[in-house]
Formats: sequence, C-alpha cells, structure tokens
Amino acid sequence: MNIIPTTYFYVFIVLISFSINAQEKKDWFSFFGEIPKTVDTHYYQDLKNTEDFLQKIKIIDTIATIHIQAGNTDSILYYGNLLKNEILAEKNEYSFRDLYLSKSYNILGKGKLEKGLYDDAMKHHLEGIAISPISKMGSMHYRHQLGLGLVYLHQKEYTTAQSIFEKCIKETRDNSVLIIAKKHLADTYFFKQDATKAKSIYLDVLDGLRIYENNKIRLETQLKLGRINVFENNLDHALIYFRSVKELALQNHFYDLYIDAVIRMGIVYYNQGHLETAEMVLSSAYVNSVQWNKLELQRDVIMVLKDLKVADKDYENAYNLMTQYLSISNQILTNQNKEIVKEMEVKYQTLQKEKEILSLKEEQLLKESEIKRQRTIKKAFLIGFLVVLLPVIALLFVYFQKLKTQIELNKSQKEVNSQRVYGLIKNQELNLVKATMDGQNIERTRLARELHDSIGGNLASIKLQLSSHTNANEKIQSKILNQIDETYHQVRDLSHNLASKKFHLIHIQKKRSMK
Repeated sequence: MNIIPTTYFYVFIVLISFSINAQEKKDWFSFFGEIPKTVDTHYYQDLKNTEDFLQKIKIIDTIATIHIQAGNTDSILYYGNLLKNEILAEKNEYSFRDLYLSKSYNILGKGKLEKGLYDDAMKHHLEGIAISPISKMGSMHYRHQLGLGLVYLHQKEYTTAQSIFEKCIKETRDNSVLIIAKKHLADTYFFKQDATKAKSIYLDVLDGLRIYENNKIRLETQLKLGRINVFENNLDHALIYFRSVKELALQNHFYDLYIDAVIRMGIVYYNQGHLETAEMVLSSAYVNSVQWNKLELQRDVIMVLKDLKVADKDYENAYNLMTQYLSISNQILTNQNKEIVKEMEVKYQTLQKEKEILSLKEEQLLKESEIKRQRTIKKAFLIGFLVVLLPVIALLFVYFQKLKTQIELNKSQKEVNSQRVYGLIKNQELNLVKATMDGQNIERTRLARELHDSIGGNLASIKLQLSSHTNANEKIQSKILNQIDETYHQVRDLSHNLASKKFHLIHIQKKRSMK
C-alpha cells in the first residue's frame, strides 16, 4: 500500500465535515495553502540595495529574528550563516564586529536546535560564549548560556541545564534574559514532571512580563501552563490556554506555536472524549505541519491520531498511521544524517580551503623570505659599501682640511713674504733716501765750510784791512764796512742754512773746544 496517498486521502475525508463540527465548538482553524510570508518585502529590497556594511548586517539580523519568531528553521539557518559569512568576509575591523558575530552564532544555535542537531547547536553557543565576555557583551553571553542550557534540556540532562539557568538568573542584570532564564528553568521542572514547581515559576514569569505584551515567551509560558492543566486533568482550563495561544500566535505570526497549540487542543478533545473533533483538529495541525515541513510535529500528530484510531478500533488506519510515523521518523533521521553529512562536507571543504590558504600563505612566506633575503643582501652590500665609503670620505675630508690648511699657510706665507719684500723695498728706499740726504748734507757741509772758511775769511780780512786805513773817507769806509759786514752775515747765514743742524752743533762744539 502507498502510505502517503492513503494518509492524505484520510485527512481529506476527515476535513469534509471539519467546518460543521468546528462551528459547533466555536473554534476556528487555519489551513495554509503555502507557507505564509512573515518578512516584509522591503527588508529583502533594502538588503539587496544597501552598500553600507552595518546597515546590511542589521537587516540580516532583523530578518533572521523574524524567522526565529515564526519558527522557519531553514530560513533561520540560512540567514544565520549569511550573517556570519558577511562578518567574516569583511576585512575592515569594526567595533560591532564581535557583537554581530556572536548574534550569528546564537541564530545558528537556535536553528540547529530546531533541527535536532544538538552537537552543532552546542558548538555554536560555545563559540558565541568564547567571543562574548561578560565585561563587554553581558546580554549576549547569557543568551548563549541559555542556548547551551536548552541543548542540555533537549538531551534530557536536566541537572546540567538547571544549574546553567539558575546561574543566569543569579548573575544577569538584563531583565529580558532574566525572564527567559526563569521560563527555561520552569521548562526543566516541567520535563522533570515537577508540575507544582514549574507552575509556580511560570506564573512568576507571566507576572514579570508587561500586561499587554503578547510576545512569544508569554505564549510559550501559557502553552506550558495549559499542558500542566492537562496533567492535572483540568481540561477546560487547559483548553482556555490553548485557544488563547492559538489565536495570538496566528496574529503575531508565531506559526510553530500555532501548530503546537492546535495539537494540544486536539489532545484535550481526545481526553474529553470528543474523538471526531479531536481527529479533525489534529488533522488540520497535520496539514499545516506537512506544509511547513515540521517533521517532528507531524510525528507527534500522527502518534495521537494513531491512538484515536486504536480507540475507535480502526486498526487498519492505525497501522497505516504507525507506518507513516515510522516513515517520518526515518525521514527525520535521514535529514539529520544529511545535515551531519552536509556539515561534514562543509567542514571538509573548509579544511580544503584552509589547506589552500595555508599553501598560499606558505608560498607568500617563501616570497616574503626571498624578498627579506634580497633585502638583507642589499642591506649588507650597502653596509659594506658604507664601511668602505666612510673611511674614504674621512680621508678625503682630512686631505681637504689639510689642503685647506696648506693653502691658508701658503697664503699666510705669501703675505709674510710680501710684507718682507715690502719691508725690504721700504728699507732700500729709506737707505737710498738716507744716502741721498747724507750726500746732500755732505755737499752742504762742504759748501757751507767753504763759504764760511774761505769767503767769510776773505770778507773778514777785507774788513780788517779797511778798518786799518784811517785815512780813508770815514763815510765811504763806513758804507763799505757795512756792506762787507752785511755780506759776511749773509754768507754766514747761507753757510748755516746749507749745513745740517748736526753739523752746526759739531761746529759750535769745535769752537768751544778751541777756546
């Protein structure tokens, strides 16, 4: 028998009378012919057109957050990887780089957890913790801690998960992180089947949220409180919670919560004995989970539908549903294996790329080493050249200094010689002048002597002779004597003028000695 067509035929038959019974119960349920668009088109347009790096990663982060709220697992992983790759590909260092890289790891961790790939989810959250120190990114650090705790919670390691959530509650200063940590701690007690403790914390979480804030945490908390009411057999209260969650989840585009709430409503109808209504409600949830490719939800719905068929003693359809359950379980396992293989393939490709990068780096290092060697040789040659050149320059400097000194010395010597020659010339001129003067003085002395001795003597003699003749006319005699005396004095003055002062002094001294 072809199982899948049989199942869809079964669902189609069930849905024929669904609207009538749903009207009687005053409940409505939505069927999605296609996956609803949860992201506004303008985000994709802005992402395509923007060239600003910060603006781009902000848009990617926003789109990823919207898909997380809607529960679109594949889109969560796609945009988480896109955000991470954009950041790692950016060469420029930005102050916000580590923050958005940490956010990408948180998105990937959530996506991997939804896929059931717990090891990968843990790896991404540990990577996020490593780059999100409390001192710089306290909020992101504790969000990764919470993600790590959720991985342990899904792996049923309740003690480890509980210790992480309690630590976050004790240490965090971020109120939103505190609320989430409390909610996850309540989940831990819920899965440990400590309904009383879980309910107390869930109610505390609701008190901590704003009254009119219909966020996903509030709806998840209400969904858990409804399930606790199912455990306590308060089915009417449980149905109130589930209806509220179903309506608000659809309004806020939390489609994963919508499907989960519908499933829980089907279970309540089943427990109330409304088997036909329960079957129709669960069938609607199954259709939506198929459309959304929520394999785990499909498996959960089929298991409840199988129990309904067993209760109705419809063993053939129960068998078909059980076969479908096993098929979906195998598909989940196959998908997980495919994801693991894909991850391994990505890791292998990454390793190959890293090897290529290492090879390029080695080649680059060799080139750099060769360039460095060439530079070293050039430096050594330059240093050697300078070692030879500097002494030569020093010698040339000394030589030029010496030459300069010699030139200065020669110049000085030349000046000295010039001065000496000039002095000799001056001395010679002086000697010549002296000789000329001496000659002139001698000649003057001689003329003076002759004037004084001969002419002067003759005039004196004439004067004496004239004086001795008394008979001469006294008047004529006196006149002649006066003329002779005047001539004598003139000759004497002339001889004195011709003779040098030195000669005059010598002559006086001679006269004095003769006396």
